[in-house]
Amino acid sequence: MKKLAVFIPGIGYTVDRPLLYYSGKLSAQMGYELKRLIFTGFPKKVIGDSGRMYESFLIASRLMEEQMQDIHPEDWDRIVFISKSIGTIVASDYQKNHGIEGDNVYFTPVADTFRFIRDASGIAFHGTNDPWTADVSVEDLCHKHHIPCTLLSNADHSLETGDVWTDMDALSKIMRQVQSYLAG
Repeated sequence: MKKLAVFIPGIGYTVDRPLLYYSGKLSAQMGYELKRLIFTGFPKKVIGDSGRMYESFLIASRLMEEQMQDIHPEDWDRIVFISKSIGTIVASDYQKNHGIEGDNVYFTPVADTFRFIRDASGIAFHGTNDPWTADVSVEDLCHKHHIPCTLLSNADHSLETGDVWTDMDALSKIMRQVQSYLAG
C-alpha cells in the first residue's frame, strides 16, 4: 500500500515543532512517504484580525498549491493531511478544490476550517485555553461534522499548558492516538 503524509504548518508553528515533528517520525516509521510544507511571509498580529487572517489564508493556500504540484493523488492508496491551525483551513480547502478524500489529523483547528471540512474526515485535538478560538466551540463544530475531538484541559493553541511534565504526558497520549489513526 502506497501511503503519503502531508504536513501543513500554522503561521508560527512549523513542521519542526513537536506535534508535526513527532507525527512525521511516526508516519515515516509506519511506511508513509512524507511531504512537509513550509509557510512563510505571513503578516504580523493575525490573531483577532479577520483581514490579516484572510491574507494569511491566501498566502498559505498559494504556498500549498506551489509545494504540492509534484503530488498526484491518484498515485497514492492513502493520503493523510496532518495540519496545524491555519493549516487545517488550507488542508480542507485544498482537498475540496482538488476532489481529494484524504484523511486528516487536525491539530488546533480554527473556526474557518469547518467551512471546508468534510464530515467524518479525520480526528482533531484542541486546547480549552486556545485564544484563537475563544469565540467558538471547536468541540461542538467537530461533533456537528462527526470529527472525534480530543480536548486538552488548560492547553493553549500549541496544546501546551506551561507545565513541562503535563505537556510531555499529553504529547505522548496525542501521538498514540495519531499512531492509531495512521494505522487505520
